[in-house]
Amino acid sequence: MDVKKPGHKMLFAKALKSSPFSSLRVSVFFIALGFVLIFTSWVNKDFSSALRHSGAAVLAPVVQWAASPVFALRDMFDNVTDLVSLRAENARLVAENEKLKNWYHAAQALNAENVRLNETVGYADIDGRDVITARVIADPSRTFLHSVIVSAGEKDGVEKNQAVLSNGAMIGRVISVGTDTSRILLMQDHSARVPVLVTAKEAGGENIRAIMAGNNSALPDLLHLPSDINLSEGQRVITSGHAGVLPPDLEVGVVMPAKEPGYYKVVPSQNGADANLVQIVKYDSPVKRLPQE
Repeated sequence: MDVKKPGHKMLFAKALKSSPFSSLRVSVFFIALGFVLIFTSWVNKDFSSALRHSGAAVLAPVVQWAASPVFALRDMFDNVTDLVSLRAENARLVAENEKLKNWYHAAQALNAENVRLNETVGYADIDGRDVITARVIADPSRTFLHSVIVSAGEKDGVEKNQAVLSNGAMIGRVISVGTDTSRILLMQDHSARVPVLVTAKEAGGENIRAIMAGNNSALPDLLHLPSDINLSEGQRVITSGHAGVLPPDLEVGVVMPAKEPGYYKVVPSQNGADANLVQIVKYDSPVKRLPQE
C-alpha cells in the first residue's frame, strides 16, 4: 500500500501551527518594520514623502482602473439627466413658441382694429363739429340708385341732408332717417348734387364755384363752370357750403379732365361703395335758423 508523502505546503502549515512563536514572530517583524520606517522618516524627512509618492504612483493606476466603472456610470447618469432636461426644455420652448404665435396673431388683429379705429376717431372732430360714427349694414344699390344703409338714426341724432364722410372725405348725404338706421345717397348717384369749390392752382388765386353731379359712374361731373375756365388735373375739390345745407371745406376729391374739351370730372377721395365705417357730420345749418312763415 502506497503512502503519499505530505507536500511542502502542508508541512509549512503544520510547522506554523506547531510553532508557538510563529504569531509572535510576525508581530515582532511588523513592529520592527514600523520602528524602522518611523526612525527613517525622522532622520530623513524626504524619505517618507518619497515613499508616499511611490506608493501613490503604484496604487494610482489600480485605483483609476477600479473607479472607471463608477466614473462611467456617473457620466451616463449625467447624460441621461441632461437629455431629460433638454427634452423638458424643448417642450417648454415649443409651448412658449405656440403662445408667442398666438400673441402675434392677436397683436396683428388688434393692430388692424387699432388702425381702423384710429381712422375713425381721427375724424371725430372736424373743424370743431361733432360727428356720429356708424357702420354700413346694407348696400341696396341698384343700377339707377346708389345708396347704403347705416346703423344710426334719429335716436343717435341723425338728421336729413347731413354730410356723410369716410376716412375724412365726403361720400354722400343722408336722404332718409329711421329710428335706428338711415339711408345715405352716394355722390355717384345720378340725382346727387353737391355745391363745390375747385381750389386755386396757386396760393392767393381764386377758387372756382361749381356743382358736382353724379352720373351713375365712379367719376361725377363738374357742372356750371365758367366757359373760359381751364382747370388742371389734380386740383383739389371741396364742399363750398353754398345754400347752407352742407358744411363748407369738406374734402371731396380732385379734378380730372374729361375726353371732351372744356368738360371735367371729379375723382372722389373715397369710394362710398367700399366704406365700412362712416362719420355723419352734425351741422347747424343756417337754413334751420331762417324764420318760419
